[in-house]
Amino acid sequence: MEYKFRGKRKSDGKWFYGFYYAETENSYGGHFIIERTRLKSGDFQVNNRRVSPETVGMFTGLLDKNGAEVYAGDIIKIIQRYREYEDDDDDEMQYRVLIGEITLERGYFTFRGSRWVIYDWHFYNDKDLEVIGNVYDNRELLNQ
Repeated sequence: MEYKFRGKRKSDGKWFYGFYYAETENSYGGHFIIERTRLKSGDFQVNNRRVSPETVGMFTGLLDKNGAEVYAGDIIKIIQRYREYEDDDDDEMQYRVLIGEITLERGYFTFRGSRWVIYDWHFYNDKDLEVIGNVYDNRELLNQ
């Protein structure tokens, strides 16, 4: 798995992606996303971007059905397929749409709704997952 993070700058709301670094031991302290960009020359340019610590989210290692990376703090929609009665093969497949937030709890990514939590959400097929927003910019999506 690739260890990557994102964070949002307070001043203009811009998102940055890269390594996460927290410096609390000196006056320049803060929370940073370290971006590394390859230049045309082949060299790398490194930029330290100060971000709001509450917006920092870790990459889950998964992509949604559109190829978007899924991060802690994202709001995703999952199409859940199930049978009404597990032992009845003739029972038609049922579908339900779940909308919730990806959280990182005790080192484990979870899919959390207002009254439920799914711990094995990463086993869903990527064609059933879709990032529809995040809790920092679109919290109202959780009320759907």
